[in-house]
Amino acid sequence: MAISQITLKRIPKPAVKQLDMDIEWLFKTLGLQRGRDIEKTGLMIFKKLLEFITEQGSVSTEQLSKELNMLSGKINHHIRKLIEAGLVERRKKRIYLSGESLSVAIEEIIRDIELIISDLREIAKDIEEQLKVNP
Repeated sequence: MAISQITLKRIPKPAVKQLDMDIEWLFKTLGLQRGRDIEKTGLMIFKKLLEFITEQGSVSTEQLSKELNMLSGKINHHIRKLIEAGLVERRKKRIYLSGESLSVAIEEIIRDIELIISDLREIAKDIEEQLKVNP
């Protein structure tokens, strides 16, 4: 699955290996924490989603909603952001990690980014050539 939108941020990796800090770093580095999410709702959903998927292979919005005591609309909003970033996918009413694991999902995101960068290079060269031909 190709990513729709992602914003990478250069953030120093946590100095100490600790699960919660690593998950938060990944979440922030992928630009998933937005300024308006003061309560870190997206991060809470992502952490809980990872827990369920690790245990069960997938999770439903209803399970997340019940576990986090949040409205399913709020959960779905954040799930859409994770889908746009290429981290998760929805099949029927279940949510899965893209590629069935976090590391595979990241590899897929990297491939998509490389394709985007290749297209950027190609178009930049085309623009430069056209500008030189048409002064």
